[in-house]
Amino acid sequence: MRKDGNSGYNTATGREGVTRLGEIALRPTLKLLRQAANKTLAEAARAANVTPRTVQRWEANDTSPRTDQARALACLYGVPLDAMASLLGRVDAPDASAS
Repeated sequence: MRKDGNSGYNTATGREGVTRLGEIALRPTLKLLRQAANKTLAEAARAANVTPRTVQRWEANDTSPRTDQARALACLYGVPLDAMASLLGRVDAPDASAS
């Protein structure tokens, strides 16, 4: 049991990492995107110009990447910028022509 009283296990989805019913798990999604792209934490960190620990924090839902960092991850993982912006809950998707 975690300090916040949640077990970290979502009975609705049967997945670890989602702490509240109905909550969309962003960071596990970031981790899944990284793994699907066959990239390591070090590769993701290098692309976003941060430490591997910072990427771990994003994946653990402790912090969020800035827009430029999210853009670098989207490029590395091969996902559209608007999809990454949507995952991050950004209202305005980054302009693809701004890259």
